[in-house]
Amino acid sequence: MYQYYFSLLNAEQKNIYKYLLNGIQSFSSEIKLPLRPAIEISNIFNYILLDNPMVFYAKSYRYTSELNRQKVTFMPNYEYSKNSVKSNNSDIMRYLTIFDGIRVKNDIEKELENLIANGLSRGKKSFILKLVNVNNKDTAVEKVVSIAKQQYTNIYKNSFSVGYSCNKDQSAVELNFT
Repeated sequence: MYQYYFSLLNAEQKNIYKYLLNGIQSFSSEIKLPLRPAIEISNIFNYILLDNPMVFYAKSYRYTSELNRQKVTFMPNYEYSKNSVKSNNSDIMRYLTIFDGIRVKNDIEKELENLIANGLSRGKKSFILKLVNVNNKDTAVEKVVSIAKQQYTNIYKNSFSVGYSCNKDQSAVELNFT
């Protein structure tokens, strides 16, 4: 996953970010850091939360400065126990896996579905579709045929065959339903 806020940091801040993130993910009660201004630590902590929604359990922190040792002790406050977070994260990952399999249709696919469905519902059994500005025409032809089959099945609820042919440069697809 791309971490936008991490990309905004300088090299030293990136090291602190990684160290804090690792400490938070392992539920450390104290994380020792090099002495840095409070606002910088606060920004890095907020960037971690923005870049990493799966560390939702770390909502706030306390810290103490050891000026003589040039160190800061960062102490995250965890809203949930480690076991509770593990359970929640496994549930979240399960749902994300389910939703990952659901693909949102783009506007062209929706328009194509509507075009074919409208034609079929009016009894049209033959279509000629022009493929314009298509990078991979083989994939586009397969997609057109797949959508056509799906729409025919949705409307007529019976078996059929669809024949298709393309012109030489694959700039058009002709579909015939029988």
